[in-house]
Amino acid sequence: MRARVFADASDEKLAEYQRLIKNKSKAGARFVYNKAEADIKTVAVDPRARYDAYVEHILNQVYLSGQTPLPKLFTTPGFTEASARAALEIAERKVLALHRFCKRIVEKQIFTPVIEQASLDVKKADCRLNWRMPETPEIEVADIVKLAEVSATSRIQYVRPDEAHKMLVKIGFELTEPQQQLGGEK
Repeated sequence: MRARVFADASDEKLAEYQRLIKNKSKAGARFVYNKAEADIKTVAVDPRARYDAYVEHILNQVYLSGQTPLPKLFTTPGFTEASARAALEIAERKVLALHRFCKRIVEKQIFTPVIEQASLDVKKADCRLNWRMPETPEIEVADIVKLAEVSATSRIQYVRPDEAHKMLVKIGFELTEPQQQLGGEK
């Protein structure tokens, strides 16, 4: 921090000096003072001080800005996968809040005017912004069996016998029959 003392200078002259110094000088804290008894102190950091806390704080800010705990998982001892999952859940909440905010804005300021411009009823159109794909349903054995039965009895082939075999094996059934014998073929 630097200060210039202009003893007994008028306030107008002091303001002019201050503008000149701020425009001409490099970045930093600079001020102009018009009293002779100014007590100016320089704040200095002790070079023997340990900077571990500062570095850790800066790294935490980097991790926070990146919205991911993965670098901390690799660099910090004691930071486990469970800790990373918890941190991801917290970040996910922030993302969901941002999604809701954007959804509200888009639906009100984009969708509504476009629908009204097309001379349609906004409530009947019920146009919504969806961020995610719907979750895939869990496939159960009964579903596969039912599809196979319908495929076998109707002329519509929803699932072929070899596909049903692969699905059952994927779920965990140990089927030893070769795939060729499933459909009655020999």
